[in-house]
Amino acid sequence: MGKKINVSNIGINEKVNFYLVYCLDPNEQFVKVGITSREVHARLSEIRSNWTTKILFTKHLPYIEAFKMEQSFIGEFSEKHHYKPSKKFSGWTECFSPEVLDSITKDYFE
Repeated sequence: MGKKINVSNIGINEKVNFYLVYCLDPNEQFVKVGITSREVHARLSEIRSNWTTKILFTKHLPYIEAFKMEQSFIGEFSEKHHYKPSKKFSGWTECFSPEVLDSITKDYFE
């Protein structure tokens, strides 16, 4: 399982990576949003064992800002675009249908 980040083991101003990644296999495709204190490629190792991945966006920023960005994304897009992958993994609840990409403007994360 992936390393969970919580405020008890990381300072709110410690730098982390916010990411958006596209995942696909012959039977499904989805977009995953997340935060990791590791390199994004390392975080995706569990996901890559089941899906091909393409990193769409990353941003290195303080944990509190990354958390707010992630929660804003989840809040804005969950109702219409939430997706449940066929296999569970750490972070599977933070997945969205590929159509979510049509709703994101190029400056969404700025």
